[in-house]
Amino acid sequence: MPSIARLDYAGWPNCYRISNGIADLVVTTDVGPRIIRFGFIGQENEFAEYPEMAGLTGGGKWRIYGGHRLWVAPEDSPATYAPDNGAVRFEESDGGVRLTQPAAGPLAIEKTIEVRLSEGAAEVRVIHTLHNLGR
Repeated sequence: MPSIARLDYAGWPNCYRISNGIADLVVTTDVGPRIIRFGFIGQENEFAEYPEMAGLTGGGKWRIYGGHRLWVAPEDSPATYAPDNGAVRFEESDGGVRLTQPAAGPLAIEKTIEVRLSEGAAEVRVIHTLHNLGR
């Protein structure tokens, strides 16, 4: 079973690392929902990182923190670029984690990313859910 541990990552104090000894992921709960890191243990992040955005939270302007995020399609402003600058709900689930952003923005969409890391391989299952709480 992959391990899950809380850590400070890139200036965000409330991140969680999911590791199986081969690969690891880091998810943020200070902003998001986002997977901010994925890579082999001790090797570089496969996702982009933007050091000038690291550790920032709050505000109404969208930021390109890096990593992987969930957005509403088709791509359309302002819905696609609704800020994810606030804290998200964190839950452990079936050897992984679930991150949920409360409904916000012009569409009132609740966003959830569920992440599960395989026990013995660098395989990740990512489940995206959009829940329309608006009209």
